[in-house]
Amino acid sequence: GLINSPELSRADLAELIPIEQPGLEYLSSNLQDEIQTAVQNRPEVHIAIQQVKAAATRLGIAKHELLPALNLVTQGYVSGLQGNSDFGESFIDQFSDGAPSYSVGLQYELPIGNRLARARLCRRRVEARQLQAKYDLTLGNIQTEVDIAHRELVTAYQEIQARSRALTAAESEARTIELRWSKFIDGNANAGLNLESLLRAQERVTQSESDYVTSLLTYNLAVVNLKRANGTLLQCNNIQINRQRDSNSCTIIEVDKFDFSPEFAAVGTGELNPGAVAADNNVYASSISPEMPHPEYGNDAVFTYNNDR
Repeated sequence: GLINSPELSRADLAELIPIEQPGLEYLSSNLQDEIQTAVQNRPEVHIAIQQVKAAATRLGIAKHELLPALNLVTQGYVSGLQGNSDFGESFIDQFSDGAPSYSVGLQYELPIGNRLARARLCRRRVEARQLQAKYDLTLGNIQTEVDIAHRELVTAYQEIQARSRALTAAESEARTIELRWSKFIDGNANAGLNLESLLRAQERVTQSESDYVTSLLTYNLAVVNLKRANGTLLQCNNIQINRQRDSNSCTIIEVDKFDFSPEFAAVGTGELNPGAVAADNNVYASSISPEMPHPEYGNDAVFTYNNDR
């Protein structure tokens, strides 16, 4: 349908004009706080945590399989016999002629060598170490992404200040040369040289304005990249993704954008102010604080998850 749509071929003729003004305020951020926010909000961390917890459960089961089995076995029955395949009389005799019987005993099982359980335990330990390494790698990658995004944000804001000073200097130079040229416009021989200098100064002003606008764009992109790195991009834009299933068991993904009151605007890294209320009263506050699991998984991995609505 849409792949070969003729309307898509005209996309290069359209111009996208943003309706929001670029932000000029400095986004105060701390690297450690941004990393902690990323650990709490990035889905990769949640997936890695669930995989580590599942591996810890499988490892515990494998350790339990090494233990010998000791079972208590009880049995009770009644019997009744009758010839000529007389089932009815036989069923009645088991409550009158036949005596009830029972048995109680212990069943102990210990495989010789227990190689299967030991091999399974070894495999589960290797699997747990692999998932632990994957978890550490995920945290390291997220930390690197946030570090790079934070440095780009600081550098972009410093570039704005430098471009602003350069633009101010270029405008001041252009005004000085224009004033000098206006005094020699009566036909003096230096008027032509001053006019050429004025045109070059105006070109420098134009270039400085272009560089300043580019630095503004770079800074705003750095802000978006930092919010994406710490996992709060959708929260800062008040966007929520809902997944539902229709009558045909097909997944329907709905993207909703909520309008918050100005007094309850997002602050810092996208977290809502206390008491924030959305237009449809749907505000979710969730936090997850993962703790580093033990490398050998001697005990169950410890993770805490709180989800309050």
